[in-house]
Amino acid sequence: EPPAWPAEVVTLEDLALPKSLRITYQDIDRGLNPTTSIFTREVTESTTIVEFAVQAVDSAEAMRNSVLNGISVLMSSKRTFKLSVPLKYVVLEPGDVITIPVSETRTAKVRISQATLGANNIVELECALFIDTSLGIVHTDQFDEFDTDTAIGATATDLHLLDIPYLTDEAEKNADDEEDDGIYIAMSSRDTGWPGANLYLDRLTTTTEEAFGVVTQISGAPDWELVASTSIPVAIGSLVLLPDGQASALVQDVASEMVISFQTPGADFVTISDAVALSTQDNVFLVGTELIQAQTVSLLNTVDGLKTYQFTDLWRGLQGTEWAIGTLAAGDTAVHMDPAGLQRVDLENDALIGLGVGFRAVTIGSDLTAVATTILTYDAASRKPWAPSIEDVIRDEAGNLTFTLMQRNRYGSLWTPTGFESDPQDFEVDILAIGGGSPDVVRTIVLTDTTAVSYTAAQQATDFGSPLVASVTIKAFQLNSAGRRGFAREVTL
Repeated sequence: EPPAWPAEVVTLEDLALPKSLRITYQDIDRGLNPTTSIFTREVTESTTIVEFAVQAVDSAEAMRNSVLNGISVLMSSKRTFKLSVPLKYVVLEPGDVITIPVSETRTAKVRISQATLGANNIVELECALFIDTSLGIVHTDQFDEFDTDTAIGATATDLHLLDIPYLTDEAEKNADDEEDDGIYIAMSSRDTGWPGANLYLDRLTTTTEEAFGVVTQISGAPDWELVASTSIPVAIGSLVLLPDGQASALVQDVASEMVISFQTPGADFVTISDAVALSTQDNVFLVGTELIQAQTVSLLNTVDGLKTYQFTDLWRGLQGTEWAIGTLAAGDTAVHMDPAGLQRVDLENDALIGLGVGFRAVTIGSDLTAVATTILTYDAASRKPWAPSIEDVIRDEAGNLTFTLMQRNRYGSLWTPTGFESDPQDFEVDILAIGGGSPDVVRTIVLTDTTAVSYTAAQQATDFGSPLVASVTIKAFQLNSAGRRGFAREVTL
């Protein structure tokens, strides 16, 4: 429910907030003595401090929540929604916070800014995205222990932008019920007492224009938009001991061990059962570019509150990342795929592939202008078809080589002969040079609406000479609906 402000008082939604705001009210928990709360705004160039008296009697916690609700409107006014709902929702009014569906799998919390009764008794609602976050309001009796300008802002936030395949059993959708142009994000800190952070996206870097087939980004001053907020740190570590680089993604890797040293305080993991491993994302990590789930966990040591774990009984190459098995190196970053801490951000532009997008992760209580920009070169990994399987390999007496490609869904870890509904049965097969010769690719076989591949003896003789070579190494790719290559399957036949 919206804050119950007295009618004669100007609400916080109507204020142009300065750098710092002091709010004085009567605290029912302190014998009706006047009490002051201080709000320090995160995004402003102002250094002004303003005092604002609210004639209200309430508890400190209730007053604090009212202030937070009012301020959240100011911080999220750029993301707006328009809804048409039946007459039964006429009881809704400006200020109410509601949850609306934005796709089949996601919802958003919004605050109603305007409600209008239109034609045919249809209620038209205008809403703004509501970000419910702690913004560092404290009370004067806490000033000796806590300083809003330094104590919170001193805690740095680590930002990890994860352009990886879907982690879900269904495609992530946008407001138009189409596949989004999204990435996963994780925020954490190496410091204890991290209060959380807000993530800002430079919308200017997601704005493009096209001329003569060339896509470029619009130039100008950054346009920072609040797109995510969290107080749940995602555990981040560094790979110390590598798992087997020759393991298979088709069976559990019971021979390998993986050791990760975590830099996030409070990183706690336990052994899980077969049933839990097969039905949940527990103990799933993005290690380098490979998604790995660990079933058995052993704590090796704890130094200054930071823990190092050994992980065994591994499921490798999850969600189509089997191509990354064997690419790991000591020191690679390991990110815990914690559903409670991970969030997905839609870049809302499918023309951004290969272009840099700007983000800033701002610790609660810090200033946006004091944080460096992190640039992500967008690859749209969730839109890339998974590496196809290679089946029915036959080399006849004349040396002709034939095989069949089997396409795969881009979520749910399923193998299927029909593939993801939006991806055509189009493939490209690169024939690689022997021994790393130049050029690396001696021939590309293009397949349209078929999965059958033929590499004739005559073609082999042209590429490698006579007599025919005993084996060839290939890379097979499925193309998506835009004609872009997916992940590669590399084998020697």
